[in-house]
Amino acid sequence: MSKRKVVSFLLLLLLTVSVFIANIIIIENAKGIAAILYVFPDVTQLTYDKNSETAPKTVSELEKLFERITDKGIAFCSEGKETKVKEDTVTTVLVNENWFSDYKTEINGENISSNNIDNRDKVAIIGSSLALKLFFTTDAVGKKICIDGNQYTICGVICENESLINKFSADDKQRVYVPYTTSENYGDRTVDMIVYDNSVYTGAIVEQMDLPQYYSVNLNEKNQTLSSFEHILYLAIFIGFSIIALKLWYRFSRKFFEEIKENLKLNYFLKSLKNIPLKYVALVLVFAGIPAVLLIVFNICDFSIFIPSKYIPNDNIFDLSNYLNVLVDNAQTLNSQSLTGNQMPVNLFSRTFTASLWLTIIFLISIITVLLNLTELKLHKHKNTDKQ
Repeated sequence: MSKRKVVSFLLLLLLTVSVFIANIIIIENAKGIAAILYVFPDVTQLTYDKNSETAPKTVSELEKLFERITDKGIAFCSEGKETKVKEDTVTTVLVNENWFSDYKTEINGENISSNNIDNRDKVAIIGSSLALKLFFTTDAVGKKICIDGNQYTICGVICENESLINKFSADDKQRVYVPYTTSENYGDRTVDMIVYDNSVYTGAIVEQMDLPQYYSVNLNEKNQTLSSFEHILYLAIFIGFSIIALKLWYRFSRKFFEEIKENLKLNYFLKSLKNIPLKYVALVLVFAGIPAVLLIVFNICDFSIFIPSKYIPNDNIFDLSNYLNVLVDNAQTLNSQSLTGNQMPVNLFSRTFTASLWLTIIFLISIITVLLNLTELKLHKHKNTDKQ
C-alpha cells in the first residue's frame, strides 16, 4: 500500500468532513439556531410586488378587516422614506404589535405593544448594528432618537446576527420600527408586507383574501426544505456506515461460522457449545446485533425529505425535468419581481439553498469516492497478504 494512496485517501476524507461541517453550519445559521434575528418560523409572508397592476392594501383596509375578525397572529408593515438620524440614513417602518412576535425575534428590552399602538406612543425598535453607530453601544434602551422632527424613545434593540451569509442577504438598509399609529394619516399608508401565523385560525382567513398583488412565501416550508438537506447528509452517512458495518458483519459472521463448523466436525453440538461458548456468543451477537443496531438507528433518526406538494409532478414523481423546470421558474419569478419591504428572509433562504445544494452534491460525490477508495485500499491489503 503506497503512502501516496493513503495520503490521498486522508485528504479526501478531510474534504468530505469539511464539506459536511460547512453545510450544517450554513443550514443551521439560516434555520435560526445560529441566527437570532431572522429564522424561518411557521408563518407565511406576503410581499407586495411593484410590478403588479393591482394596488396594495392600505392600513385602513386592514384595520377594517381586524374589526370584523381579529388581528391575532397577523402582522403588517409599511416602509417609509429614508431619513437622517444624526449622520446615518435610516428607513422608518410602521408595524403593528404582532410584527416581531410572529417572526419570533429576540429583542433586548420590550416589544411594541398593543397599548403603544392604541396610545400612539412614540417608541422605536432598532437593530444592534444601528445602535452601535448611533450610541456606540448595543445597550440603547431608553435612549432618544429624532426622526423627521419627532422624538422617539428606544424600547428595544434587535439582536442581529453578523454572519457572512446574513450580510450578503441583507439590503444594507438601517431600519427603525415604530408603531404604525404614530404616523400622520397612517390609514392611507400602503402595506408592503403582511405576515400571518400558519398555526392561528386567522391565517386561513388571510389565505382566502384575494391578494394577487402580493408574493406569498411560506417560511415554514423553507425551513423544512433546508432541514431536508441535513437529512440527506445524515442519510448518506448512515448508508456509508451501513455498508461498512454489513461488510464487517459478513466477514466476522463467516469467520465465527467456519470456526464453529470445524469444531462440530469433531464434537457433538452440546460438547462443542461447552468447548467454545464464546464463539457461539460472538456469532449470535454479530449475526443479530449489527443488523439490529442499524434498524434501531434508522428508526430513531429522522431521514424524511420534504418536497412542497406544488413541486411534485402529478403523473410521474420520477420526472426529473419537472423538478428542474420548477426550480428555474421559481428563480426567474423571484428575480423578475420588484418586491417591497425587507427581503432578508427570502434572500437568506435563496442563498442558503443554493450553497447547500452544491455542498450536498459535493458531499455525496465525496462520500461515494471515500467508500470506493476504502474498498480499493482493502483490496490492496488482501493482495499483499496473499503474496506473503
